[in-house]
Amino acid sequence: MEININGTSTLSQIQEAFKTHFPYLKLAFFKVSDNGPQQYNKAHLITEPSTTIQQLSTTNSSSANISINGHLKVSSLEQHFMEQFGIPVQVFRKSGTVWLQTTTSDNETLTDQNSKGMATSSPANDEDESNFDLYHEQL
Repeated sequence: MEININGTSTLSQIQEAFKTHFPYLKLAFFKVSDNGPQQYNKAHLITEPSTTIQQLSTTNSSSANISINGHLKVSSLEQHFMEQFGIPVQVFRKSGTVWLQTTTSDNETLTDQNSKGMATSSPANDEDESNFDLYHEQL
């Protein structure tokens, strides 16, 4: 799968393309932290789906091709978004009724993470994917 991202691409378009191939994973976009290390919490989550890459980009490049496939490590995907656009992203994995931030397993591939999500969840558990209160850091 390859997602062509340019300045007019919206977060919802990118997230939908990602979800099509990895239904048990979620790609979340965050505001750049002004002070200290990057914060991946509800206060920094970008929730407006019509926000464009151009509106968020902190780099000179607002257009790039990011090749996303099942062999790509989670950490590499997150790094690509930061390098190409200066936008912090995090991958979350479905686990039952909650979304787990994959921080401790970022060296696993997207396919591995999606398989773990499928093993611990069912499609019937997709009732409220947008609720950040259901996001948890993986321990």
